[in-house]
Amino acid sequence: MEPIAPYIEAGPHLPAMPQDRAHLLFHVGAERLAVPLSRVSGVIRLPEIMDVPLSPAGVEGLANLRGTVTAIVGLHRLLGTARAEATAASRVIVIEHATPVALLADRLSGVVEIAPDRIEAAGDEHATGEILAGLYSTGEGEPTVLVLDPDRTLDRIFTTMAKTARQPLPAARADRAGARGSNVAERLLISFEADRQEYAIPIAAVREIVSLPPNVSRVPHAQSHVLGVVTLRGRLVPLVSARTLLGLPRGAGEERAQVLVISPDADATVGLVIDRAREILRIREDEADPVPALLARDAVGDIEAICRLEGGQRLVSILSPGHLLRSDAVIQALAAGASQEKAAMAEQETGAVGVTEQFIVFRLGKGEYGLPIGAVDEIVRVPELLTEVPQAPAHMAGIINHRGAVLPVIDQRRRFGMAAAGTAQRHIVVLSLRGLRIGFLVDGVTGVQRIPVDAISEAPALSAEQAKVITRIARLADRMILLLSPESLVNAEEAGSLADMASGAADGGE
Repeated sequence: MEPIAPYIEAGPHLPAMPQDRAHLLFHVGAERLAVPLSRVSGVIRLPEIMDVPLSPAGVEGLANLRGTVTAIVGLHRLLGTARAEATAASRVIVIEHATPVALLADRLSGVVEIAPDRIEAAGDEHATGEILAGLYSTGEGEPTVLVLDPDRTLDRIFTTMAKTARQPLPAARADRAGARGSNVAERLLISFEADRQEYAIPIAAVREIVSLPPNVSRVPHAQSHVLGVVTLRGRLVPLVSARTLLGLPRGAGEERAQVLVISPDADATVGLVIDRAREILRIREDEADPVPALLARDAVGDIEAICRLEGGQRLVSILSPGHLLRSDAVIQALAAGASQEKAAMAEQETGAVGVTEQFIVFRLGKGEYGLPIGAVDEIVRVPELLTEVPQAPAHMAGIINHRGAVLPVIDQRRRFGMAAAGTAQRHIVVLSLRGLRIGFLVDGVTGVQRIPVDAISEAPALSAEQAKVITRIARLADRMILLLSPESLVNAEEAGSLADMASGAADGGE
């Protein structure tokens, strides 16, 4: 945090004044404000602020301030003034409060002594009187200073805030068949493309999906499958080309490739370089057929089954992570990775890998959100036809025919009160909630992310509704992810309405 001293009008040091009289002066729009210096724990240059839906009107969002998730409060709405564009002079003033919070200031003026007997009552006629300790006039023809009472101000902002009883999010559920009224065994897969062909791999074996790093260390005398090694999350990971491993031609577009980081066990991790990730699929066991004997690749045995979707019109080859890691190419890559910087590797892995949770991460606007992987049935592309339902709630996008059943779809942007967006990259995240399958329309799916539990903390409770839906927050090195509670995405009444809507649509289509 920046020291207060550079913003003091009287010089490089705090002027001699009683501590209870020192106030920090700052500007919000055309207003001059003051806050007791005793309540200021620091001043920070304007950080990156992440929007948080369902927040009170005065909350600009959350910021990671030196490892603390902090609510950034803008006072311009309360003051009835326009918010100024951020400049080099913009600062956030961190306030000592039960909830980590900071005030957004257009610029700072300095520190001034304000004696209690110089503070005049704001009076009922002043629109912001209820958040003020009073008014202060310098007597020099300057505008009146609004002296904030931090507790009143924050109470006004967080009027709707209510700490709700929070239950731990459920661990990944191995069996969700009961929620869909079926006992058929299922597989949860992530599908991807290689040379315009579709493949899939069990999602339990996938640690995360990342873009192909620009700096890949080549391995001398390696087979053509092995592209090299990279450092990911502090460990060396060998990269293997999915195209070459599957006997497909190398081609254009690989420079924009993605990496499926696969780790079916704790002893081995490999990066499978793919053209692009496609969808999360949940398939029934009876939709996966063994590979015909004439097509089986005895040398590697990469493909363990072929899945039939969309009435057999869409075939997806399912790869075996175990066979993949036992292939000669991967074994060589693992050995090459182990031989490079072996000492550094040992040092990095001295501490055991911490406990992690796995999430499906998606985008809404500029923010990233996560759902526990066990709560997600599948992720599908938005179909060309999405039927609107008359007299449906505003956040309903419509219904689609999915796997022979009516699937109600909620536009999560509308649900969170966000502006509408284009549909080019949008996907539908399908969940089973309260005995009903529901789709949630999102801007795009980032991928699968394993997050250490020590990087996850409780999200600040900014409003009662937000506290129910956004329960936790993940703080990673380069970003924050808001973690949602699946059970709170719809309540029992909404689920009943959606079920009636789906039933009515199904009856109407017969």
